[in-house]
Amino acid sequence: MQKRGQLTVFIVVGLLLVALLVGFFAMQSSVTQKGLEPQIPQDVSAIKLFVDGCLMEATTQAVRDVAWNGGYMTPPELVFTQEDDIVPYYFKDETRHDVLLEFIADEVSREAESLFIECINDFTTFEDQGFTMLFENPHIDITFTPGVTTSELTFPLTIIKVEAVTTLSQFVVEHALDFHTLHTMMQEYLTKQEQDSSYFLVGDLSSLALQHDVRMQFTQFGESGEDVVLELIVDEEEPIIYRVATQFTWDLGQVDLPEVLVDENKLRLLPFDPWIITKPGIATFQIPAKGEGLKYIVDPDSLTADTNGLITLDTTDFHNNEHLYYIRVTDQFDNVVDAPLLIELNVNDGTRPVIAPIGRHTVKVGDEFKYRVLVENQEGVTFESESVLFDIDSETGVFSFTPEPHDRGIHSVRIIATNEFGSTWQ
Repeated sequence: MQKRGQLTVFIVVGLLLVALLVGFFAMQSSVTQKGLEPQIPQDVSAIKLFVDGCLMEATTQAVRDVAWNGGYMTPPELVFTQEDDIVPYYFKDETRHDVLLEFIADEVSREAESLFIECINDFTTFEDQGFTMLFENPHIDITFTPGVTTSELTFPLTIIKVEAVTTLSQFVVEHALDFHTLHTMMQEYLTKQEQDSSYFLVGDLSSLALQHDVRMQFTQFGESGEDVVLELIVDEEEPIIYRVATQFTWDLGQVDLPEVLVDENKLRLLPFDPWIITKPGIATFQIPAKGEGLKYIVDPDSLTADTNGLITLDTTDFHNNEHLYYIRVTDQFDNVVDAPLLIELNVNDGTRPVIAPIGRHTVKVGDEFKYRVLVENQEGVTFESESVLFDIDSETGVFSFTPEPHDRGIHSVRIIATNEFGSTWQ
């Protein structure tokens, strides 16, 4: 009897465990089903995929357009203009003029809504297949987070075919578009620039680009390069280019002394041109400063000036390239004058490739442009370019591209030719 009692207890306990397990799995099934979207008829799922695709395409293009325009679709009042190109100033008169990430998200949202309407094209393709499509105006919310851009579309859509009616309204897609990092880096750079507004902090900018894994490039305009158009770039395949303008008060040493210097009789920095180096070996540059008790600082510190203001450069320590440095001169009265020093290093002892002049070319939006880079000593030469507009054939030196509307503007393109002895550029 005692054994039977034990068996009865085991049976009861076993039944309880089974009941609990059944309840647990039933609960799990209920939770899982609750998280699923409503079932969509198979023929309607193609329409949802089409909407998702248009949302993805519209958002991607909107992010690129707004980034290229410095965070705006309609330019603000404070802009730098070069021919037909317009770039908003983010730093001018020693003051920041940048915009918040939320503002840029709103600009992208409005542009994406317009592009989305163009993409769906009133669903004419599906109406030809017997669908009746009823829809309202779209509303898109954009959210930027590190590495991801999220698009949330509210778009009441009624799909009718014969007697079947399906209603959709909410669509969400995520894009691997990392505008958040570009904006974060821009904010960090502007914070540093605002703290030291006397000259372009290219060293700090380069460090931030390396830290955030962002490529940066800039072009200087004006007689002394005081206007700088800065581009921060992510995604080499289909790049996002965040483009803004900054302006500084230097004049490459061609300063109006009464306005700039505390004491014009004690400190003067005479005009000077870019330092162009075409011969290999040791090159020197004399900083043309006048005054008493002068001290010289060169930034970055990979180059230094001696006590007499002489900079010495060994071409074997540098690659052929453009190198931007900044010179600061102080005197015994603590007067200060700054100026940028652009070094154009392109040495060739006759063994490296000699590139034929490329010159300047104008291309219309929508027209294909094709060009072949020529070198005098072609054997064993390979080509590369840092341009975001095109890829160059590494063996033939041929490149082509068709500019799109967001490509409008002036682009400085560098072609690099390399053989077994080294590289030259143009």
